Amino acid sequence: MGGIDRISLSEILVDFFGSLVPGLIFVVTLVVLFGLTVVTWLNLFSQLWEVDSSFNANSALQSLGGLLSPYWLGVFFFMLMLAFVAGHFFFRQDPRGPDLASFKQITSPMESTERQDWVVRGDDYGEFPYPNLHGYLESRGLNHLAQLVHWRNGDVEPVAPALESSDDVRRTKNFINILKIRLSFHCPEKLSTIARNEAHIRLMSSTWYMARELIYLSGGSFLLSVIPLIWAISLWESKKYQIHVLAHVLSVIVPLAVLGGSLRAQIIINKFLHYQRVREIVFVLETAYTAFRDRPELLKDICSDLVKGS
Repeated sequence: MGGIDRISLSEILVDFFGSLVPGLIFVVTLVVLFGLTVVTWLNLFSQLWEVDSSFNANSALQSLGGLLSPYWLGVFFFMLMLAFVAGHFFFRQDPRGPDLASFKQITSPMESTERQDWVVRGDDYGEFPYPNLHGYLESRGLNHLAQLVHWRNGDVEPVAPALESSDDVRRTKNFINILKIRLSFHCPEKLSTIARNEAHIRLMSSTWYMARELIYLSGGSFLLSVIPLIWAISLWESKKYQIHVLAHVLSVIVPLAVLGGSLRAQIIINKFLHYQRVREIVFVLETAYTAFRDRPELLKDICSDLVKGS
């Protein structure tokens, strides 16, 4: 029971930090992008309309800061909760999107003959845990794990397995989840490494989705900032506008930096995420095989070919 409690605590920490970290990065970046865009437009309008010189972007921001300063602690916790909610949205996204992008990037240089031995054959991509997993395990000499996997390439629809025979088992992501659940009941101490692998995949997946949203937002922020910059330059050339170079330049450079960083983050994640997901499957299968090979009856309904002591 103690092992199950430890795993539950680990899963809570995984969910919390896996949601908070990407969410915090997203919210802080969003505030910076939005703040710079607002400052740029305020600077433009304050001089274009020749309003009272006491009103400008700096004075507006100082006034806003003065209003919020007594409530800074509440604002901090509000931002923290907002970051957690945003991060949780990314954390709960289906990893299939970044997994597919990673698969395409990893396998694009491969020869067609090499791809035939991968978890997916050719361009026929399938969802986790992949249609050609059985063939992949056999091609790597992992026949003892291949006996746990009964689907072949093309068996795509999940059906309820009959208790007397596992020949009806089709590919379904719940197959791996079932193995994890049975390990949690019979060998809870084996789940710590599995939980760490899953945490890593979830964190990278949520970061990938966060980067995708930042690409869109930074692109929009760049366009919104370029317009007042061009406008200000045209007015400055006609001596009608005293341009605040730093404010305008930062509002253009920062979105470009965020865009470049987000694209770079996605490329880096694409280089290893699919490998990590395949590694997770192999690790779960090997753990289940080692834990249940002397008690094959515990997996009889889904892995009837598992031979005792094999």
